Amino acid sequence: MIESGGLDAAVVVRGVGDPAPIGTETRWREPMVWVARDLQVVATRPVPVVLRGGRSVSATVACSALRRWAGSWRVAATCEGWVALLAAVRAGYGATPLPVTVLAEDLVVVPPTILPPPGEMEVQGVLVRRALSPWLAAVRAAAEVVRASRARVRDTSPVDA
Repeated sequence: MIESGGLDAAVVVRGVGDPAPIGTETRWREPMVWVARDLQVVATRPVPVVLRGGRSVSATVACSALRRWAGSWRVAATCEGWVALLAAVRAGYGATPLPVTVLAEDLVVVPPTILPPPGEMEVQGVLVRRALSPWLAAVRAAAEVVRASRARVRDTSPVDA
């Protein structure tokens, strides 16, 4: 879509080990954790999980970890957007994988004794349409601001990554 002019720029997120789009490089890895409204929600067997639909990187990475896990789980809900996903988790439908830098204060982290660690995502470099290449330095500078703020959030996060 970038080359056809449908998008001016994109930040690419992928699962660790997935093929990287041409023109990108890994900027950072984003560890993920399972979160739920409370631990009683996920204390049942099979463990209910809430996942992003479509070609979601977080769902793909988390399902890969769940398939290797010896425990039982079930998809309780799928949601297309983050707002719906978090609403389903807050309503008690189950646990969902989230990057540690976007944890919501009203949700609890599910320990690895209940669900396996969901894995990591890689945040790739920014792709910019060639016609906008003079703006690439500004886009890269903005990406560095995001990276720096992400590091500050992780440094103050109560979750061990």
